[in-house]
Amino acid sequence: MWQGLVWGVTAGLLLLWSACTWALAALLEWAAGLAGAQAGGAAGTVGEAARQAAALPLPAWLEPWMPSAALKDWSALIEALAPWIEGLLSAMPTVAGWITPLIWVVWTLGVLALLLLALGASLLLRQKNRLRAPQPA
Repeated sequence: MWQGLVWGVTAGLLLLWSACTWALAALLEWAAGLAGAQAGGAAGTVGEAARQAAALPLPAWLEPWMPSAALKDWSALIEALAPWIEGLLSAMPTVAGWITPLIWVVWTLGVLALLLLALGASLLLRQKNRLRAPQPA
């Protein structure tokens, strides 16, 4: 029973680990594509998009829950981070070429670590059950 639980939890963790790794790799590919489109002369920049997002009015249902000072701070933060994000996006096509394989190498190491932990827990449970079993006379 416990071994089934160990392997079930391991399978769930492997699924979560794989999904997060896939999402990160997809996000990187998307960012590299976005940066490549901007470098190719696509209309608009991240800074302009940040200014437009900061200028959007708050939805009416959200106004009672968010003070206007917090909204101003959020807008200022978006505008302050825009140059940094633009710099990061400009480096993305170069970085994506080597960081995507690195992500999958880290994923492989994580899978191996999870499998080794599960195997160790399974062996410990088997040993514990063997010690608890009544010995024949």
